[in-house]
Amino acid sequence: MKAIKLNIHSVRYLACLSLVILTTVTGHAQLHYNTTASQFFRNRYMLNPAYAGSDSSLRIYGLINRSWLGFDGTPTTFKLSADRHIGNNGGAGLLVATDEAGILRRTQVSLSYSYKIPMTREDEYFRMGMSVSGYWEQLKPSVVNEEPNDPVVQSFNEKGMRFEGDFGAYYHNRKYFISATMFNLGKWFSDLPDILPVDLETLRLAGGYTFTPDENVTIQPLIAAQFYTKTPWLFRAGAEATYNGRVSASLFWLNNKTIQAGCGLKISDGCEVNLFYGTSNPQRAGEMMELGLGLSL
Repeated sequence: MKAIKLNIHSVRYLACLSLVILTTVTGHAQLHYNTTASQFFRNRYMLNPAYAGSDSSLRIYGLINRSWLGFDGTPTTFKLSADRHIGNNGGAGLLVATDEAGILRRTQVSLSYSYKIPMTREDEYFRMGMSVSGYWEQLKPSVVNEEPNDPVVQSFNEKGMRFEGDFGAYYHNRKYFISATMFNLGKWFSDLPDILPVDLETLRLAGGYTFTPDENVTIQPLIAAQFYTKTPWLFRAGAEATYNGRVSASLFWLNNKTIQAGCGLKISDGCEVNLFYGTSNPQRAGEMMELGLGLSL
């Protein structure tokens, strides 16, 4: 009877793994890493490693993002980043993140370095950055504890830490910026399948322009495109308006037929709170909430 019980558990976990693989490939249950809303306006170090140390102060930003609200095992992302300038033109950053979806958990630690290349004008420069990441992909402890001897579970969880790299660059002047980031560089040069093919981002392009219609008002339209290993590319267009440097509001339209909106408040010179909400798509999936807290020291 014990052997039969183990076989039943094995079939159950094989079925769970197959379901995650199938839904990942078809794009209905994506473990998209780096899809948070904060990165486009509130913390661009998460957008591109070249932004590490782009401000004069030490910046710390933490967020929690939950999507597919109302479903069991909804994707949940937690990120904590810190970056600061080094010397005249250098910058360094640290990012720690966990991403969960269904029975899968992904943990990542990234170290970044960036370098600024000044150009002819004082407010014009080009910046490049590189991140080296170590990450773990594992099934949740509840799965492991329920059947610790299952070979499928053990083989997946014993993969250990793996390494990846990201490269980014952006051009900035007083009015606009253009940004490009290559993520998960190993995926660019190898097609070897993983045991569980997580949907990873490979390329992100973004650009924005800044208007100042009033001395207290700043408006920045932005467009961005994100490309993944398994699912169709994602395009967004939107803008953020800031009043008196303390109150902000943003709105995005995405080509997956969702809308994201956000608002932020700078509580003091060194502290801000941001809240974002995303609607569900016509298939009733994808609703999102995100809370972010930023500190400048």
